[in-house]
Amino acid sequence: MATGLEQQLWAAADILRGKMDASEYKNYLLGLVFYKYLSDSELREVYEQENGQTTDFPTRSIQYQTLMDWFEDDSEELAEIIQLQKGYFIKPSQLFYTYRQQADLYEFNLTDLQAGFNELERQGDQFKGLFADIDLNSTKLGSNAQQRNVTITEVLRALDEIDLFEHDGDVIGDAYEYLIGQFAAGAGKKAGEFYTPQAVSRIISEIAAIGQEDRAPFHIYD
Repeated sequence: MATGLEQQLWAAADILRGKMDASEYKNYLLGLVFYKYLSDSELREVYEQENGQTTDFPTRSIQYQTLMDWFEDDSEELAEIIQLQKGYFIKPSQLFYTYRQQADLYEFNLTDLQAGFNELERQGDQFKGLFADIDLNSTKLGSNAQQRNVTITEVLRALDEIDLFEHDGDVIGDAYEYLIGQFAAGAGKKAGEFYTPQAVSRIISEIAAIGQEDRAPFHIYD
């Protein structure tokens, strides 16, 4: 049975599937999911900074308002603290949550999203080239700027339905594995070098471990 993460990734992939193959749309979805994860993590960090550690977070609209109140009061302090805690700082105007709100109001613009990507990539080597495979000007998204804008707007809405913090497991890793699996399924044998299903890896490691039970530690890597 598909998880909530897989269902929403599938819904987002459905928007792009007729426009490009899986080897391409996985780059858009992975990049946007990661950007959403960083954005939503920042919202949570700000809320905890203001209210103390908690596992019971309010809605993102409340988290966002907490961030905006602090930002308007002292934007430099906020940026410094979040940069120290998270290793990056995404301006309120460039948060995934903001883009989603703009999408619902039909005010979203691809140039704003590209600016968000560019700004994050400038914040350290760990982010450099992170979104290089996402071409927001690709004619596969639409023959003109308006059509491309509509396509990404729909993708944003689908992906924003994912509650990344309710997912049981490594949400980014699981998203990657699911999408690379879809790529492998669509590409046939040629994709075998990119993806080994978990079940196959597990069987191989169990076979390799036969007779090694007394060795400790014993690690098997695929």
